[in-house]
Amino acid sequence: MSGVAQEPSAHLPLQPAGAPQIPGDRGSQAATEANRAAVRAAFGAWQAGAGAITSLFASDMQWRIEGRSAVSKEYRSRQQFIDEVLAPFGARFAAGERSVPCGSARSTRMATP
Repeated sequence: MSGVAQEPSAHLPLQPAGAPQIPGDRGSQAATEANRAAVRAAFGAWQAGAGAITSLFASDMQWRIEGRSAVSKEYRSRQQFIDEVLAPFGARFAAGERSVPCGSARSTRMATP
């Protein structure tokens, strides 16, 4: 899937290819509420064991984790982020490992061109 944005219509904001369509104008209250509903539904499905949070991620997303940890770098796709961050952390938690926060971390969502 390419990173080329879809053509905007009178009712849909410009979004990356493959991103979920959110009704309403960019920045409008309707779009904000639709976005909140999509996030709540995804977290609800995940909590119930019926879905994955990654369904919210565009396939061509870019995600940067800043800092000095083993995962601090830029990830250039949903699949790379899943493979190199989420899957290893999930495996560690499934094995019973728990960590105690000792510092701060910051993630930055980057818009795709």
